[in-house]
Amino acid sequence: MPVREFDEYERAALVRASQGRAGHYLDCLGRTDLAQLHPEEWQHVCRLVIEDFGDEIKLQVGSGSSGHPARGLFNVHQTADNINQNEAA
Repeated sequence: MPVREFDEYERAALVRASQGRAGHYLDCLGRTDLAQLHPEEWQHVCRLVIEDFGDEIKLQVGSGSSGHPARGLFNVHQTADNINQNEAA
Protein backbone atom coordinates (compact mmCIF):
# COMPACT_ATOMS: atom_id res chain seq x y z
CA MET A 1 0.00 0.00 0.00
CA PRO A 2 1.45 3.37 -0.93
CA VAL A 3 2.28 5.59 2.03
CA ARG A 4 0.03 8.45 0.90
CA GLU A 5 -3.02 6.16 0.87
CA PHE A 6 -2.32 4.95 4.38
CA ASP A 7 -1.96 8.55 5.53
CA GLU A 8 -5.49 9.22 4.30
CA TYR A 9 -6.72 6.24 6.30
CA GLU A 10 -4.87 7.45 9.37
CA ARG A 11 -6.37 10.93 9.10
CA ALA A 12 -9.89 9.51 8.86
CA ALA A 13 -9.17 7.21 11.80
CA LEU A 14 -7.81 10.08 13.86
CA VAL A 15 -10.99 12.07 13.26
CA ARG A 16 -13.13 9.12 14.31
CA ALA A 17 -11.04 8.41 17.40
CA SER A 18 -11.02 12.07 18.46
CA GLN A 19 -14.80 12.30 18.13
CA GLY A 20 -15.49 8.81 19.40
CA ARG A 21 -16.49 7.05 22.54
CA ALA A 22 -13.64 8.27 24.78
CA GLY A 23 -15.04 11.80 24.95
CA HIS A 24 -18.50 10.48 25.74
CA TYR A 25 -17.03 8.28 28.49
CA LEU A 26 -15.23 11.27 30.04
CA ASP A 27 -18.46 13.31 29.85
CA CYS A 28 -20.31 10.51 31.65
CA LEU A 29 -17.64 10.50 34.36
CA GLY A 30 -18.04 14.24 34.72
CA ARG A 31 -14.26 14.71 34.52
CA THR A 32 -12.16 15.81 31.59
CA ASP A 33 -8.93 16.49 33.48
CA LEU A 34 -6.96 13.37 32.58
CA ALA A 35 -4.68 13.82 35.58
CA GLN A 36 -7.70 13.28 37.85
CA LEU A 37 -8.64 9.89 36.39
CA HIS A 38 -8.10 6.65 38.26
CA PRO A 39 -5.66 4.32 36.45
CA GLU A 40 -8.50 2.04 35.36
CA GLU A 41 -10.45 4.98 33.96
CA TRP A 42 -7.40 6.21 32.02
CA GLN A 43 -6.82 2.71 30.63
CA HIS A 44 -10.45 2.60 29.50
CA VAL A 45 -10.08 5.97 27.73
CA CYS A 46 -6.97 4.68 25.96
CA ARG A 47 -8.72 1.45 24.96
CA LEU A 48 -11.67 3.37 23.49
CA VAL A 49 -9.40 5.65 21.46
CA ILE A 50 -7.36 2.73 20.14
CA GLU A 51 -10.44 0.69 19.27
CA ASP A 52 -12.13 3.59 17.47
CA PHE A 53 -8.92 4.31 15.53
CA GLY A 54 -8.50 0.64 14.62
CA ASP A 55 -12.14 0.22 13.63
CA GLU A 56 -11.90 3.15 11.23
CA ILE A 57 -8.63 1.88 9.73
CA LYS A 58 -10.24 -1.52 9.15
CA LEU A 59 -13.31 0.12 7.62
CA GLN A 60 -11.24 2.33 5.30
CA VAL A 61 -8.80 -0.37 4.23
CA GLY A 62 -11.48 -3.04 3.98
CA SER A 63 -13.62 -0.89 1.69
CA GLY A 64 -10.78 -0.05 -0.70
CA SER A 65 -11.38 0.58 -4.36
CA SER A 66 -11.22 -3.14 -5.19
CA GLY A 67 -14.22 -3.83 -2.96
CA HIS A 68 -12.42 -6.79 -1.41
CA PRO A 69 -11.56 -6.95 2.27
CA ALA A 70 -7.94 -6.10 2.95
CA ARG A 71 -5.55 -8.93 3.64
CA GLY A 72 -3.05 -8.91 6.45
CA LEU A 73 -5.23 -7.01 8.93
CA PHE A 74 -5.38 -8.40 12.41
CA ASN A 75 -7.93 -8.15 15.15
CA VAL A 76 -6.99 -5.40 17.62
CA HIS A 77 -7.76 -7.79 20.48
CA GLN A 78 -5.19 -10.38 19.45
CA THR A 79 -2.08 -10.85 21.52
CA ALA A 80 1.36 -10.37 20.03
CA ASP A 81 1.84 -14.15 20.13
CA ASN A 82 -1.35 -14.69 18.10
CA ILE A 83 -0.25 -12.13 15.53
CA ASN A 84 3.21 -13.69 15.22
CA GLN A 85 1.67 -17.16 14.79
CA ASN A 86 -0.73 -15.88 12.10
CA GLU A 87 2.09 -14.15 10.22
CA ALA A 88 4.23 -17.32 10.33
CA ALA A 89 1.42 -19.42 8.85
